[in-house]
Amino acid sequence: GSCKCKSGFIGNGYNCSASCESNKCAKNAECIPDPTADMGYICRCPDGQSGDGLSCQQKTVDVCRRLQVECGNGTCLAGADETDDYTCVCSEGFKFQAGSCQDVDECSIADEELCATPWQCVNTYGSYECRCEKDDEVWNATARLCQKAIVQVSDCSVGQKICARKNAECADVKGVGYECKCRQGSKQNADGICFDKAQFELK
Repeated sequence: GSCKCKSGFIGNGYNCSASCESNKCAKNAECIPDPTADMGYICRCPDGQSGDGLSCQQKTVDVCRRLQVECGNGTCLAGADETDDYTCVCSEGFKFQAGSCQDVDECSIADEELCATPWQCVNTYGSYECRCEKDDEVWNATARLCQKAIVQVSDCSVGQKICARKNAECADVKGVGYECKCRQGSKQNADGICFDKAQFELK
């Protein structure tokens, strides 16, 4: 008996090498010799086409890219291939109208009382806020009412007297509280009390 190279390979039957000589690749597909492949070659579809190489189809560009759909504040989702169907999935606070995601005016939705009377609902881009009538009040979303704003107490409102006893000025220090700093021209002694530099040097 004699040895014969299998389809896709050429040689004398004893030494066979991968070949594209008689390939079954699709028209315009590229044949690449590959000794590890069952057929002795692999087929690659040309750019712009998809498939296994034995059959290639024109790639479809989804409608979102083809029509360059601008959803605005949302994401374009293409429908079935080869159709011009698409939808815009809008971000929270926006709805799809007139071909893109538009801001929802929450304050104009009659069946939703977002802010308790008499406080005014103000539409913002993508949301809304409840504004209190008085400048010294803030809206409490949990309790749904306006409350007196809590004024942040300066740390020096506590430290002022302590620093004054040391003949020093109080300075707010973020994350620490406050510190007593000697005024210009004065120096701190071992007890942390500030003295005039000239006085300090006489001692």
